[in-house]
Amino acid sequence: PAVQQGWKFLGTLVSALTVGGVLIILNKTYGFVGENALVAPQANAMAAVIDPLMSGTGAPWWLYAVGAIIALILNFFNPDIVVKVWPFLLQGFYMTLLLSAIVIPLGLLGGLLIATLQSIGIRWLNWLLIGYVDLFRAFPPLVLLIFIYFGAPFLEIDLPKLLAVAIGFFLNTSSYYGEVFRAGIESIPAGQEAAARSTGLSRWQAMRWVILPQATRNVLP
Repeated sequence: PAVQQGWKFLGTLVSALTVGGVLIILNKTYGFVGENALVAPQANAMAAVIDPLMSGTGAPWWLYAVGAIIALILNFFNPDIVVKVWPFLLQGFYMTLLLSAIVIPLGLLGGLLIATLQSIGIRWLNWLLIGYVDLFRAFPPLVLLIFIYFGAPFLEIDLPKLLAVAIGFFLNTSSYYGEVFRAGIESIPAGQEAAARSTGLSRWQAMRWVILPQATRNVLP
């Protein structure tokens, strides 16, 4: 537990440093503070609160904390800022819904296909599927998206942005769903398939009508 807590703390620290670095880069690139800032009045108001506290007057630490809290309130809870960024947030929300409607069903079908093929027991096919699952489960999704979108033009393939993102997330989600369905199939006793085969069903019919419905119910949260 102590080691796990240490890793969690380290991950939180790295995430905070990453977010801070991104905010600094965005500030230098787009200028969130200054006369030409995106939200100049609010940003300048924040600076007006912080600057006197950071001027080396020997103020106590709690005064710095109060200034930081006021700055956060002015910057992140200002209705004017919400009005300015709302169209971008709404556009991102719609795109998220569209991608979810595309990727989740395709990922489920892909994972179901992977798990079904693994249940056949062909050695070389299992090795290929294991390599596929392990590769794309371990591949960071953001890096995968970058490889697909910026790497496809090198192969003279022009992918639309939506299709590139859908392919990247499909590869990632299908590998995860494949492991989920595989666990569900393996949770069904072998006698279930044998009993289904004894009634005259083929192997695929037994998988479709007997094994998969029970496996799906077992893996539901």
